[in-house]
Amino acid sequence: MVGTETEGKLSVRTKLFYGVGDVGNAMVNSAIQFFLLIFYTDGALIAPALASSALLIGKLWDAVNDPLFGWISDRTTSRLGKRRVFMILGALPLAISIVLLWRVPPGWSGVAVFAWIVLTFVFYDTMNTLTSVPYYALTAELTEDYDERASLTTFRMVLGVPAYLVGAAVTPALVALFATSARGTGPLASSTLSSPPPCCGSLPVGSGSESKSAKAGPRHRR
Repeated sequence: MVGTETEGKLSVRTKLFYGVGDVGNAMVNSAIQFFLLIFYTDGALIAPALASSALLIGKLWDAVNDPLFGWISDRTTSRLGKRRVFMILGALPLAISIVLLWRVPPGWSGVAVFAWIVLTFVFYDTMNTLTSVPYYALTAELTEDYDERASLTTFRMVLGVPAYLVGAAVTPALVALFATSARGTGPLASSTLSSPPPCCGSLPVGSGSESKSAKAGPRHRR
């Protein structure tokens, strides 16, 4: 495909398959950006300062790993190609990292939970970057034609943007599907988002006033 099409027009099939590759990434990113912090604070009852500080560390790593993995991918030699090898080998670890993001071990101390969030988010961000940076780099390598590159990006965005919106809409429904007894606090305590999935159960790991308010909340069983 690359050898024959880089110099000319790409087929619609090639563009479509390329665009589909961003659908899952868009849905996962949407769920994480809209709901991960809410899950930690209102579902798992983690102190907001603790959760946000842990995620900040992951974001600092994200600023470093984008150019790092781009550099590594550019210099990789493999029979699968310098881009596909990362997407193929990184797919399963990426799926595992996404699952771990939404699991918080019960009964852990604040320090242990902080470390868990940092490690799982860094793991996810590493796997996401390892697969997505080579994927996006394919836009310039599938064809040398400027218009065809623009067309590839259009296919990706036309498929990715609706997937991003679907991710934002489906996540609360999934939470409601797997929800057990709700014990979260805050403005979303009465919504489905405060009903954590079985993976976290009821997890009063917040400290200070957050833990006290959680114990005193009307939804908490005595």
